[in-house]
Amino acid sequence: FDDKRVRQAFSYAVNTEAIVREITKMGSLPAKGVLPPGMPGHDPDLRGYYYNPAKAKQLLAEAGYPNGAGFPVVQLWTVSKAESTKAELAAYQQYLAELGVKVDVHFVDEWARYTEMLRRGELQMFRYAWYADFPDPDNFFFPLLHSAGQPNNLFYRNPRLDQLLEKARAEADYAQRVKLYREAERVVMEDAPWITQHNHIFEYLYQP
Repeated sequence: FDDKRVRQAFSYAVNTEAIVREITKMGSLPAKGVLPPGMPGHDPDLRGYYYNPAKAKQLLAEAGYPNGAGFPVVQLWTVSKAESTKAELAAYQQYLAELGVKVDVHFVDEWARYTEMLRRGELQMFRYAWYADFPDPDNFFFPLLHSAGQPNNLFYRNPRLDQLLEKARAEADYAQRVKLYREAERVVMEDAPWITQHNHIFEYLYQP
């Protein structure tokens, strides 16, 4: 996963729209980037990654693994034992098998142990959800993707992104902040440190 082409191949290999349609039953929307719809800075024109197994195979071959030859078994971890989660990860196994990549799914019993394993960098690939503490793009970007962010379980480091996020934190002009976060999102998506699967939708009904 140190090779960007491998990370990009994985993102092209997984059909997140099919996962949302068939597994989450439209209880969510396919995620195209870092920011969900409705969040300041969200770019409705961002295409992100889309299901393209041919492109995925090409990138993996360029990285030195034609048809997955020589690629080590991937350990995919989760703490959730929900049936939908099991179905999601089974779909990952299926899609990545089409690249010639074998995926073993592992379940951790306790959240505390899971977070400790994440903190130590012991999990090669893992399922993770994030809910913003306040409705600002900084609360998606900085904790997860800045080199000094917490938790930054990806151990992601990009000096250009750090510079953009720090500049956005100091920018008072709304339109300029949006511009900075959209540029930051393009940097992240090019690096492909994660597979953006879906954004949750919460709907509440209230009786008058």
